[in-house]
Parts: sequence; C-alpha cells; structure tokens
Amino acid sequence: MKVVMLTGPKSLEYMDVDMPAEDGYNVIIKVHTCGICGSDIHYWEIGMGMNGKRNLILGHEFCGSVHLPGSRSDLQADDRVTALPIDPCGQCYACRMGAHNICSKAHKRNIIGNTVHGAYAEYVSVRPDMVRKLPDTVSNKEAALIEPAAVALHAITMARVQKDDIVLIIGGGPIGLLSALWAKAVGVACIVIVEIDIYRKSFASSLPGITAVVDGNDPDIRKKLKSISDGGFTVAIETSATDAGIHTAGMALTPKGRLVLAGINFHNQLVSTLLLIAKEITQIGSMGYTVSEFDAVIDALESKVLDIAPLVTHTVMLEELPYTMTKLYNKSFDAIKILVVP
Repeated sequence: MKVVMLTGPKSLEYMDVDMPAEDGYNVIIKVHTCGICGSDIHYWEIGMGMNGKRNLILGHEFCGSVHLPGSRSDLQADDRVTALPIDPCGQCYACRMGAHNICSKAHKRNIIGNTVHGAYAEYVSVRPDMVRKLPDTVSNKEAALIEPAAVALHAITMARVQKDDIVLIIGGGPIGLLSALWAKAVGVACIVIVEIDIYRKSFASSLPGITAVVDGNDPDIRKKLKSISDGGFTVAIETSATDAGIHTAGMALTPKGRLVLAGINFHNQLVSTLLLIAKEITQIGSMGYTVSEFDAVIDALESKVLDIAPLVTHTVMLEELPYTMTKLYNKSFDAIKILVVP
C-alpha cells in the first residue's frame, strides 16, 4: 500500500509498504481522509514519534471504510467508520476513573499516528473497541474533524462553560475555532478570539457567533479586551501554547476566572504565577478527550448541533503531503484544516 512515512527530521517519504497484518482481532480500515494536526508538524520537525519511534506513519484524525472487521461482528466490509486513536490500558488509576485520555501507560501503548503507524496511508489497523460507525448524514469531511472537535469539547468541559459565561479563546487555529463553536453551541453570547496571523484573524471573523477577533500583537489589547468583555472574561481557553498567550489569558480574566490550557508546548515556559495567584484564577490542564466526548461529537454532528465542515480549507493528495508539511512549517501556506486523501 502507499504511505507517507516519517524517516528523519523534516523528512517524509512517499513509498510502498506491506498492508497491516490480518490478525482476526484488529479492524483494518481503508482510509478515506486524514487531517493534519499540529502534533504531526512537531514530530516531522524532530523526526520521531511520541515515544521516540522512528520510521513512523503519522496521522490520527481520520475516517474510512471497513476493509476487514477483525473481531467486530457488528461491522461489515465497506461500513463507513472513524476511530479513537487512543489505546487506554483500562487498569491504571486514570483509566479506572474513566479518564482514558490520560492513561498513565500511554507512552507504552499503541497510539495511532503517535507511537504506531497511523493514517497517512491507504489502510490502517485499529483496536476494535475504538472503532465507531458513522451516521450517513456525517460527511467524510466532518468525520475527519471528529477527533480535534473532541479535543475542543474536552477543553470546554474542563472549563465548565455555561451560557452566561464570557469566553476568551487564545489562538485561532483548529482547536481554538472548534472551542469557539462548542461555546456557541452551549449558548454563550460573548465569544472573543485572540490571534496574530492575518489569515486566521480573517477566517475567525467570518464564523457566525463570534463577538470579536482581536489582534494578539495590538499594544492596546488589554484595554480592548476589557472593553469588549465589559470588565473581564470568566473563562479563557488557551490553545496557542505560547508564553504571550497564557499571559494575555490571565490578564483578561476576572477574579476567580477559569483558565484552561489546551495548547501543548514541548518546551518549558515562563508564566507569571503572581498574576494567577493575585486573581485566584483556577488553572486547568486539558489533554485529549474522553471516550464519551468523542462519541458526543458524532451525536452533535448527526443532530446538526455543530457545523465544522467550513473549517476544512484545503485537501491534498497523499503524495503531496511532504511538500505540504514543509509549507506549513515555513508558514507559507494559509490554511485552517488540511485533509489528506490517499
């Protein structure tokens, strides 16, 4: 089968490899489309996956159709499906609490596109209980966004967002925009996005339900955010994973506000803890999503509570992925969500 494999730092190669092994247990899925995630760009930059895995096929935001159903007697060939790319152990403290997203053995488990081969390929092998049938009303474009939409839903859930909250989103990338769409679905009336990229600012401004989009480099940002929010935000969801973004969020929150860190930075960061302490801000980490949240996204798409398809701005063929990744890293490609088609 055709794949794109990570073969070293900033090196992706389009090549032929063997099909996933047929073991009668795992479900083998024919990939229809797979989204490019920010973590893929990080792995591409360092040349290895989450656990130091080399010669790895990336890609974990995908949908497809059943090629072989494995041990799933309820699946048939050609059923449209997606899957959670996680592999919780089910036995550690986190898993016993139902927090499978923070399984303490995750680095040693088979996380698709992170520690084992993923969906930048024609076929991918998936743990059977993580496979989900897709409703006919959910398109392939939407289905490839279920995974990042679940990440955003988890951030909104961790923030305990209610309709009377005033919500600030730092970062206008896919997770930030999806978080804004979830806040809108909750019924929040004031949703503000802070972004520095010109294209992303324009795109965010076009989404329905967004109160304002503010330039993160504006020297008067503090004053503008205070004015828009009529004194401050009750919730801030930080998706940029930058020092400046975290500082802006803390500065803009009201006393007793809630700050959710949903962006991931692989380096140490400088954060003004005095600012957080002085306001008694609750700081919450948000990692991935729970199994029930992933399923909730599918339900929301089927019931049309959530409209996420407009976030897909580009589609590229599998063989174009190496060139596309370079353009994304160099910031020479204006895009929100890019889907890869084998």
